[in-house]
Amino acid sequence: MSSGESEEESLDSHVKGLVFEKQIGKGSYGKVYKAVWNGSEVADKMFNHSVFFQNGMIDQYMGEFQREWDVLKLLNHANVVKLHTVVFPKGYSPIIITELLHCDLERYIKKSNSSPKIPNMNLICIALDVIQGLQYMHSLDPLVVHRDLATKNILLTVNGMAKIADMGVAKVFAAGCEMYATRVPGTPVYAAPETYPVMRQFEVISDAKYGPKVDVFSFGAVLLAMIVGHEPVVWPITPITKDGEMIKEHDRRKTDILEMGDHFLKEFGVKVFGE
Repeated sequence: MSSGESEEESLDSHVKGLVFEKQIGKGSYGKVYKAVWNGSEVADKMFNHSVFFQNGMIDQYMGEFQREWDVLKLLNHANVVKLHTVVFPKGYSPIIITELLHCDLERYIKKSNSSPKIPNMNLICIALDVIQGLQYMHSLDPLVVHRDLATKNILLTVNGMAKIADMGVAKVFAAGCEMYATRVPGTPVYAAPETYPVMRQFEVISDAKYGPKVDVFSFGAVLLAMIVGHEPVVWPITPITKDGEMIKEHDRRKTDILEMGDHFLKEFGVKVFGE
């Protein structure tokens, strides 16, 4: 990349048919851009350089990433964002090219001036869309676990149809199996407690072991957010005490559970948090 040239301008010349237009989002993993790819408007996700280029592990990370995406790019469902391709520019982290949608659910809730923030019929439609997307992903062989389902990772069309997005940390699991996997540096207020490593006195004893149920838990947190009209309030943030004991989710989320009042979906949403 030459002096004075932005990373996006440099990548325009490295990736055939790709032209960046403007940044439309930013997260812990990188930035999202509106772009044109082979004549079509798309969304491009660029990972932060540090995600892949750290600790001399680039070959391992890139190899694992490539294997995962060989499966993920085959996803084909109305409620899962279409993944066009992944490109691997030399000297850069991967770029994920997907269909371009209207906005994410987090932004939709924040900007809504209605009361409730999401009318009940719209809420039901969005919830059913997400459920159908998850059912599809979890029914595949091998099945796909999203691992970071949150309002920011659910995109809406201009007509309000919901699609599960951001497969950057999705993982392929053997059907019906749980696996030991590293902690996902995603969205703590939506994360299932089993995704946290086993710890004692703040030392990691073993990696977390989990499966597709972590997405069901996160869906419950998404449903809660849609009902109360804001991002989940969780305390303490970490569900594990210094002695390695799990804190009950009903206790961590009691503020939002009370705020749900007598909403007709309260029982369904809270059920995933356990006793």
